[in-house]
Amino acid sequence: MRDRSFALGVAMTVAAALLFGTKGVLVKLAYPYGADATTLLALRMLAALPCFLAIAWWCARPPAPPLSRRDLALTAGLGLLGYHAASWLDFRGLELIDVATERMVLFIYPTLVVLIGWARGGERPDRRLWLALALTYAGVAVTWAGHPLGGSAIAAGVALVAASAVAYALFLVGAGSLTRRLGGVRFMALAMAAAACGVLLQAAATRPLAAWDLPAPVWIYGAVLGIAVTVVPGLLTGAGLRRIGAARAAVLGSIGPVMTVILGWAVLGERPGTLAWLGIVLTLSGGVLIGTGGAKRQ
Repeated sequence: MRDRSFALGVAMTVAAALLFGTKGVLVKLAYPYGADATTLLALRMLAALPCFLAIAWWCARPPAPPLSRRDLALTAGLGLLGYHAASWLDFRGLELIDVATERMVLFIYPTLVVLIGWARGGERPDRRLWLALALTYAGVAVTWAGHPLGGSAIAAGVALVAASAVAYALFLVGAGSLTRRLGGVRFMALAMAAAACGVLLQAAATRPLAAWDLPAPVWIYGAVLGIAVTVVPGLLTGAGLRRIGAARAAVLGSIGPVMTVILGWAVLGERPGTLAWLGIVLTLSGGVLIGTGGAKRQ
């Protein structure tokens, strides 16, 4: 049963990573219609919020244990960190850099998750995990070499996405114990609902009413981002975290950049060179290695 649960957790985490991997391309497609990071993120969360509230209500029915004020505060705080602050920083960075570079910068977070968890007294990473991390970040480095950077705007975009990665890593580390205590789906529903409320309040406070007079395609992209790229992978992530832990979930998420680079090539015309494709292979190899580690390595 443990092996089956581990395999299911791996499958859920990979599916979530692939769905999350489409985000950058959808965001890039929406920007030419006049949307900015704040309004597009608000449209995403506007579509997602009713779903997460309904799921949170469903998961709170008896015999589910009552939620303490401390658990609620921690869950809301982590949601604001991991899916409000991190998402806004990422969306803002995408205004300045291409999706392939964004994905590769964002994926410094698996290393951060492993090291932060270890520093907090967690399980020492085993050899398989270190090898998977080495392969993953060799892929990041090689892909980076295929996307030479220059200019203050690009440097700012990289800095914003790197800050997003730090925020998301802290979210994953903090989420580990709460998903085990509350259940992965319930935790993610509450965390995402809190993040959605934060995003909508930010948008209401900083955007005039005229800013919402947007073309129909922007609303469609916002709805797709909210449901297919937020609700579904968010729930899959919560369920996967409970089964395989934050460190393995972070490394498996390295498959996401593969989806992003391929879609960027197919949809946006961003053509990866030989180094970028080599980086993709290395990154995917790291994800596969940790995904086949087995339940005994939890």
